[in-house]
Amino acid sequence: SRPETYLQYPEAPVRVPLGEPEFPPAPDLWTTLRTRRSKRNFLPDALELNELNVLLWASQGITADMGSYQLRTSPSAGALYPVETYLIVNHVSGLQPGLYHLDVKDWTLEGLKIENLREDGHRALRGQTMTLQAPVNLIWTAVMDRCRAKYYERAYRYVWWDSGAAGENFLLAAH
Repeated sequence: SRPETYLQYPEAPVRVPLGEPEFPPAPDLWTTLRTRRSKRNFLPDALELNELNVLLWASQGITADMGSYQLRTSPSAGALYPVETYLIVNHVSGLQPGLYHLDVKDWTLEGLKIENLREDGHRALRGQTMTLQAPVNLIWTAVMDRCRAKYYERAYRYVWWDSGAAGENFLLAAH
């Protein structure tokens, strides 16, 4: 009775295929770990669509097809991947502002509500000033039944681990 592996919104009014990300040159892992810092100040420039694509791929990209399931860049208990990625886009080149969902299976952004949601996102994200300035804000949710069908009450623990791994991959790629 486990839910589908991939959440999709076929009725989404806007669909933006992301395609293969073009990876920029990057420092080695040890330099990245040594110099990584949390940053809460953002440039006024728009984030490029490929930059967003790279960040999303780092947190949720499919890296291997095992037949009945796929593996992603971040680990997940039992390869169940209950974590879903939503984005409040404020200032990304090639994207209209609005609320999007990452369709991992088709590697597409599904535009669910296309309008300026900067203020709504700011309120929903606990009024943190940085959310007003960020070109994009990510919201991770979980389809709990994907994990609960296998792990029962332990699912709550595993979802926290899964979301933490996706978030750390995103932050390391951002660095």
